[in-house]
Amino acid sequence: FRDLGGKIVGVSNARTDAFIVGQPHRFKIGMDYSIDKNNIIGIVLSGSTNREKEKNTVINKLGDSSEKITSILRSTSGGNYHNMDLSGNLNYKGTFQGLELSVDADYMQYKRNVNQFAYTQAYDIQDHATGDLFSLYRNGNYFTRIYAIKTDLLYPLKNRINLGFGIKTSF
Repeated sequence: FRDLGGKIVGVSNARTDAFIVGQPHRFKIGMDYSIDKNNIIGIVLSGSTNREKEKNTVINKLGDSSEKITSILRSTSGGNYHNMDLSGNLNYKGTFQGLELSVDADYMQYKRNVNQFAYTQAYDIQDHATGDLFSLYRNGNYFTRIYAIKTDLLYPLKNRINLGFGIKTSF
């Protein structure tokens, strides 16, 4: 650490060990169907799930300007997480007398369950705890759902020039 003049006023030496294990699974399936030579519909479904556990430890040795260790911070943190995501797409593409129309409808949902903790304790150089143990917990379930629809119209002009229009909304 340095003061505003650039002089060293303290030092920090930290070591972090992290252990993270997960079980991710993903899938995706889709299909297109040609109604006739000018009309195609399609569908795509995809998703994922992941259960994850983590545990982290940090030992941070703090020292004065002479780099002599004056205190130690020991932290442990970790958690359990479960993510589940799902999405779907339904699409249509049609051509009528040179006009091309495409429509896409999308659905997405994201779900996350969280159970986290963090503890930090300060110690002196004789390894005696000083001050209060700092504890932090976070538990929660989070859910997001998104709907979207998009329509595009492509109108051919002369000399291979096209004019396109589109609209999209999501909520």
